[in-house]
Amino acid sequence: MSFPGRPRRLEGFPYDRPGPVFHVRIGCLDRKPLFSNPKLAQAAVDALRFYGQSRINLFAYCIMPDHIHVLMALRQEQDSLGRWVADFKRWLGKFDVQFQPGFFEHVLRKQEKLAVVARYIVGNPIRAGLMAPGKPWPWAGIMGDCEQGDG
Repeated sequence: MSFPGRPRRLEGFPYDRPGPVFHVRIGCLDRKPLFSNPKLAQAAVDALRFYGQSRINLFAYCIMPDHIHVLMALRQEQDSLGRWVADFKRWLGKFDVQFQPGFFEHVLRKQEKLAVVARYIVGNPIRAGLMAPGKPWPWAGIMGDCEQGDG
């Protein structure tokens, strides 16, 4: 399968500083539903929670069968969004998970409410028809203050 070039990033944007909140989508190679395997989905959740204790502020996540959504912000001045995504992919590579090159990110604007975006992310399984409304998706979550937040 061929992929378009690396997704365009905002020119001059500080992708290497703490502060901005990103909605990141990371896709499996050839859109294979690798995370339909509960053990792999749980490994992705565990990795996100681990990074959420050290390198990122994790606000919300959703592990879909063929991609991952993460709402997060960097914590460390020496880190960058690209480096974090590469390390996350490399860590899951230990489980033979292969990802498409690159990733997609959306930088939250001031007018976008963190809690609204978080609820959108965890609602992905409902919109995809993977679960009924009101049922919890085992591989999605809203973290901490974001749960009650600003929406």
